[in-house]
Amino acid sequence: MNRAAVSISSNVAEGPGRGSDADFCRFLLMANGSANELESQLLITRELRLADGEAAARLLGQVDQVRRHLIKLIKAAS
Repeated sequence: MNRAAVSISSNVAEGPGRGSDADFCRFLLMANGSANELESQLLITRELRLADGEAAARLLGQVDQVRRHLIKLIKAAS
């Protein structure tokens, strides 16, 4: 989960440095994929009861919020 979470911000940070909107968009799409991966891992953690259900729900809400921001950025960069 740590790797997926770090990958989100790393891809967002790396995208603008690539020099084109198309590259930026590609890195935003990768960040969105990492958000999906993190969501999946959180759902599994919740189902296996490896984390408190309330904490998992809060984190899932935060991942959803990040994904909504990413989608807005992707649309703006397209």
